[in-house]
Amino acid sequence: LIFSIINIDFHGIFNDIAPAFPLEQKICVLMKNYLYFMRLSVAILIAILLNLEGNCQTLLNENFNYVSGTCLTANGWKAHDDADSNSVKVSSTGLVFQGYPSSNIGLSALLANKGEDVNKTFTTVSSGTVFCAFLVQVNAIATDYFLHLAATTVVSHRGRVFIKGTGNSFIFGLSKGSGTPVYTTGSPFTKGVTYLIVLKYSIVEGVKNDVVSLYVITGLIPGTEPSIPTIGPLADALETDLAKVSAVALRQYSPNQNILVDGIRVASKWEDAVSALTGNEEPSRTDNPVLYPVPVSEELIVSNARNVTMIEIFDFTGRKVISVKTKATDNIKIPVNQLSPGLYILRLNTSGGIKIIKFIKS
Repeated sequence: LIFSIINIDFHGIFNDIAPAFPLEQKICVLMKNYLYFMRLSVAILIAILLNLEGNCQTLLNENFNYVSGTCLTANGWKAHDDADSNSVKVSSTGLVFQGYPSSNIGLSALLANKGEDVNKTFTTVSSGTVFCAFLVQVNAIATDYFLHLAATTVVSHRGRVFIKGTGNSFIFGLSKGSGTPVYTTGSPFTKGVTYLIVLKYSIVEGVKNDVVSLYVITGLIPGTEPSIPTIGPLADALETDLAKVSAVALRQYSPNQNILVDGIRVASKWEDAVSALTGNEEPSRTDNPVLYPVPVSEELIVSNARNVTMIEIFDFTGRKVISVKTKATDNIKIPVNQLSPGLYILRLNTSGGIKIIKFIKS
């Protein structure tokens, strides 16, 4: 396909080689050209893939594509409070919400104790708005906040998202900082049900005047930002602003809490946070393979791979470094510890065609 796009005529190249050259030399020249254009083609393909991902203005896409039971700190997250004390771990299940791009991809984070709090950074935002969308399922209720935004140092906790309730019902709450939260009104929410939450942080020029809002979505996802949030907009003149918004944090505060968080998507626009796909994502993992962990150091796992018949891995020059024939299985494990660090292309031959996914070997 790429050859046809850049209009490479290998027959013409062969004929243009000096007629006096022996056949063996013509073939040698042709093979050198072929290898050169193969490498060029892979480079073009990688550039296209990178450009596709870059066109989506999501700042963070966290689908918890990690091994169940592992610590988040072993998968790109950092502890900022009580490190290694009741570590936040990957749950055995993922969350599903109809129409959300990060629905049912990978697993989820489990907040079910008092101890370690963790954060993951994203590209710093110093003006405008930050939308942090995520899926949440509350399975045991203990009143306090479980998620917030922060700067890289995670000193100030801003845009705190709370739960509060008893029995099987609860409500969501929001505060800009340490002030008293404002809670949702009307019908309460139900334990064991997955909800889509969008936390909005608006950076306003001046001092102590940034604003936070919260949207709780239970049905159809709005294509544009609703004019009236579920909670807010909230300001707090007693609380300092975040000069730079660059991290999302998960908080454990009680052994009585049990909260699953999944599909965290951070963006500067509503549309990118709740409805735009990145280059690597699909709306559902029903027939789409998923890679984890990413980046990978020792063993790459391809999950949901029942329709995959062969896996090939190419390095940046276009050289095939691994080829694996597969059988119908949910998980395929590929040792990659022998590969040099860098960017690689995974080509999956499936019953529905060829799928290409890029990954990084650390």
